[in-house]
Amino acid sequence: MSRKIIFGPPGTGKTTRLLKIVEEELAKGVPPDRIAYLAFTRKAAQEAIHRACTKFKITKKDLPWFRTIHSFVFKSMNYSQDEIMKSAHYSELSELIKVPLVSVTSADEIGVSIHNNEHLHIYDLSRARGTTLEQEYNRFGQLDGGFPKTEYIIKSLIKYKETMYVKDYTDLLVDFVNEGTAPKLEVLIVDEAQDMSWLQWKVIDKIMKHASRIYLAGDDDQAIFDWAGADPSRLIDAKDWEKEILEQSYRIPKTTHYIADRLISRISHRQPKLWKPRNYRGFTNSYAYRLSTDSFDHGQWLILARTNYLLDQIEHDLRQYGHFYSRGNQPSIASKLYTAVFAWYKLQTRQELNLEEVKSIYYYMSVGVNVKRGFKGMNVQVMPGQTFTYEELRDKYGLLAKPNMPWEYALDKVPNTRTIYLRAILSRNKNELKEEPRIKLSTIHGAKGGEADHVMLLTDLSRKADNNFMTNRDSERRVFYVGATRAKKSLHIIRSNSSKEFTEIFQ
Repeated sequence: MSRKIIFGPPGTGKTTRLLKIVEEELAKGVPPDRIAYLAFTRKAAQEAIHRACTKFKITKKDLPWFRTIHSFVFKSMNYSQDEIMKSAHYSELSELIKVPLVSVTSADEIGVSIHNNEHLHIYDLSRARGTTLEQEYNRFGQLDGGFPKTEYIIKSLIKYKETMYVKDYTDLLVDFVNEGTAPKLEVLIVDEAQDMSWLQWKVIDKIMKHASRIYLAGDDDQAIFDWAGADPSRLIDAKDWEKEILEQSYRIPKTTHYIADRLISRISHRQPKLWKPRNYRGFTNSYAYRLSTDSFDHGQWLILARTNYLLDQIEHDLRQYGHFYSRGNQPSIASKLYTAVFAWYKLQTRQELNLEEVKSIYYYMSVGVNVKRGFKGMNVQVMPGQTFTYEELRDKYGLLAKPNMPWEYALDKVPNTRTIYLRAILSRNKNELKEEPRIKLSTIHGAKGGEADHVMLLTDLSRKADNNFMTNRDSERRVFYVGATRAKKSLHIIRSNSSKEFTEIFQ
């Protein structure tokens, strides 16, 4: 058995290196279904599948074990979706125990199960870290109702799952560790290994026993999911493993590299890494106040904050000045709405619409005002590729709106605040709506793996993050290291208006 750990600092092409390993193994004659590529998040898994299929001219079906860890366990244990707890189950349990519970975020999306309910989150942490419920409760802090309430909720949940024969995402991992059988593999590749919890490492340990060649890849400096049980020490302290450090970044300019390296070097328990920036100076500066919205008129921007609520004021300003943006991968204007607006422009210039465009404009029209009753959903049989003129829509398909009406009047069901915002975007540059948003707002955790030409990084800390900074400085150092290293050309660091600030990035 050969074992190697590949450390990939920001922008050093870790995924490219791993796919090179896949290419070499396929060239040796290893069947694709004997190679497992396990990623921490669904986004990373899908990127690996897409790049592998494109590069090696194979299909997704040829790569059955290119998955997230949860998905790998789900498939190998032959679970069905009917066995997984859903929102309706949590709602039913809420009614039974008279405690509001919010359903879980998909574990595959971010690699860990996240509950909005703090009691359920504590339960997940206890299993992820291999600790007791009481230990995690004491670490989390006092909650309304105290530990007896947490214990009551979790006992009720366990009983409910047993009664309904359903499991949550963490149960899948526990069951695999206790009862699962890993497929016979020749090659096992584990990406983003620094983000795995004690429980996920137990899963990987079991899979490794059935593989001949094992590659773990990650970067302990970018381990920012410790709040979800991540344990990067398995990478840092690994003995008897061959180690490879990717030394050349293809993303980070020199000025950003200087700040990032100075910051991360303060962590004592880490794998030392010498890596080089690309041959580009770049631009880095700090500011007492946030950049004005005019700064975002050109180029690709990523606006990052430690906590979601810190982005609210920036979002308000962007809307006020007519900037098209996305937040949490959701565009500020829904695709259906701008499809409807441009479809109405097309009708006004005597162009024809396809069925989806017609459905979009009807969706935003009031029945009996701009579209006749019975035609709102445009549920009609059409020929493939069929298009519609204004006259056909008026005479046969219930359109009442006149072609000389501005879109604001034709699409009369668009809320007024959205209409005002959309007008501002269209007056600034209506072609922007046809592209991916140039400006993206995200928490630092949500942007992990992403990049942009220009990054504005807010250094404000929430009360909880500020307390964590006082007690666990390495954790916050890693978070802001990840934030700073998203920048390809320029990094703009914004000081906090309060005393709660990640000061080390300026020192």
